[in-house]
Amino acid sequence: MSIEYRIYANDGQGGPIDYSMPIAVTDSTSFTLPPLGQPSDNRFGVRAYDSQTGKEEANTNVMTRIVIDPHGRDISRRPKPVEALRARTPRFGKLLIEWVYILQDLDVEPSEFFVELRRTTPNSTLHHSESLPFQPLRRHYCLRIDSPSETGTYEAVVTVRGEATDPSSEPSAFAVTVESSPPRLVESASIRELV
Repeated sequence: MSIEYRIYANDGQGGPIDYSMPIAVTDSTSFTLPPLGQPSDNRFGVRAYDSQTGKEEANTNVMTRIVIDPHGRDISRRPKPVEALRARTPRFGKLLIEWVYILQDLDVEPSEFFVELRRTTPNSTLHHSESLPFQPLRRHYCLRIDSPSETGTYEAVVTVRGEATDPSSEPSAFAVTVESSPPRLVESASIRELV
């Protein structure tokens, strides 16, 4: 029995691994990849192959992911940014910031989401900041904060943070315009009978 290892790759753009044609074959348990594209999202899989029998095992779980940014840096340990970020206009004195975060195979699990609400016009000032923990079984996140009292354009910014040794994601931002303070809720009421 003569065992070789076949190395398979994806399209370099985050797609699935193509197991129809290996990019390399080696009899060693290590392999040096050629230079990767900038930017690229690469996935690689390895399968054992018996060259005497022509049989290859069919695993799809021995894989790794290497992500390269436009500057040629390895950002594989960086969590991905949030998706579907939006900020709803104030209602009842609250502003709602929402986003979606779905982990897929080989994604880095974040530790928390750092949320900021910044006034961008007429001048840049921080209105609110808060961290929310990542919860593995949760997909939809929302944060309710007191609505800004000053008219202006605000930007909700969410940065996904990894473990202490891992870098943060690129921040995601969404603009919302606040025109004025919303009316206060009615706190009490009474009914009188007219005779």
